[in-house]
Amino acid sequence: VDAAVAGALTMAVTLPSRAGLGGGGACVALDAQRGLARSIVFPAGARADVPPGTDRPAALPAMARGLFALHLNAGRFKIEDLIRPAEELARMGTEISRTLADDLAVVAGPLLADPSARLIFGRSGGGVLQLGDRIIQQDLSASLAQLRAAALGFGDLYQGNLAERLVEGSAASGGGLTEAELRATRMRVASATRSALGTDLVLLSTDASPGMAGAVQAAMAGQAPGADNSAGAGAGASLVTLDREGNAVSCAFSMNNLFGTGRVVAGTGILLAAAPGIGRVEAAPLPVAILARPDLRRFRAAASGSGGDA
Repeated sequence: VDAAVAGALTMAVTLPSRAGLGGGGACVALDAQRGLARSIVFPAGARADVPPGTDRPAALPAMARGLFALHLNAGRFKIEDLIRPAEELARMGTEISRTLADDLAVVAGPLLADPSARLIFGRSGGGVLQLGDRIIQQDLSASLAQLRAAALGFGDLYQGNLAERLVEGSAASGGGLTEAELRATRMRVASATRSALGTDLVLLSTDASPGMAGAVQAAMAGQAPGADNSAGAGAGASLVTLDREGNAVSCAFSMNNLFGTGRVVAGTGILLAAAPGIGRVEAAPLPVAILARPDLRRFRAAASGSGGDA
């Protein structure tokens, strides 16, 4: 669990096109010793309404709340110690990976049209950063430091000083988030959905990728999976972790579009995910699974897919 939380926050620095504090995700966590499997679902959420003048509606940013819920009751390190590596990486900088370079090339024009995004992702001589270039994100580092030090912790993003800056900045960037919406942003924590696979169980996130349970059952019956209406939807990223005791976590993250809305909240370094259900934006599928025999404390495999096609 600690590795998954630290890894997710680090991906917000190294792969902001697909994961970030402005986005969301889903995880399944297996507690091998207790034979329990939790589903934590925290998508970059839909909006019931958007304020007038919102030209690029932002999704509800559920990532921080989801990671807090994942860590709760299962994390062994203090959560501030899990934030620090990502905070330092954002401040000191990291090399652009091939995946991030490819993503930047796809959306270069719209991304550079946003002044705050251009400061992060643009080259001094023009164009976007390329493979091997160094990306430094001082504002994002400061936001992570604030979450680490604030009395509210991750809650500061939803009803603290950082929340106020997010509301003010998202209005200026066309995202239109409101204080009421941030306070009401929720994640869903439940027992993982179970699907039999011989004497083992496939443990799935509840409601995060509704077609998965049916696909597993179809595969076990020797049938082709049904049509996947989410194919191609939502750029995503994923990770899996495992420890020597057989505890495991499988997570998928998304901004619903590459780089979400393509706009960064000034002074925070936070990219806003794109609100699903508005225009052509679809909610990203978040397919995660763990194969195990929880009653016998046996872990088999953990898997996660990134994006609808995967």
